[in-house]
Amino acid sequence: MFRWYFALFSISGLFSVTFSVILAYVADITEKQDRSAAYGLVSATFAASLVTSPALGAWISDDYGDGAVVLLATIIAIVDVLFIVFRVPESLPVKRSASDVISWESADPFGTLRLVWEDRLVLQLALIVFLSYLPESGQFSCFFVYLK
Repeated sequence: MFRWYFALFSISGLFSVTFSVILAYVADITEKQDRSAAYGLVSATFAASLVTSPALGAWISDDYGDGAVVLLATIIAIVDVLFIVFRVPESLPVKRSASDVISWESADPFGTLRLVWEDRLVLQLALIVFLSYLPESGQFSCFFVYLK
């Protein structure tokens, strides 16, 4: 079980930017005055999935076994990717494509960190996000020990 969990958790890293991509897409398709409400809906949807998914997974695992949970999660992920590729339209017009704006200077990760240190509010927000994700990361690390 540990090997499967490790493999699937590693693969899930490919989808780890989902929340950021969704928020960027919402920013592209909503008007500025409607963005906070749209962000709230996105956050509520993610929270609802985090609350219901473990219970649903436990119920399916009890009735049908662990393999059914993995199979269902895989099928849902494949359907999600296919839906995004074939049904979700591009949010930016061709003339505003990101490839026109990207340069090697803007890809410098340390430049972004310097901006965080320069703005006190951004630094506080970054610290809050870091401290809120720290226990979650610890929980995932402890889960590996539990599965051993």
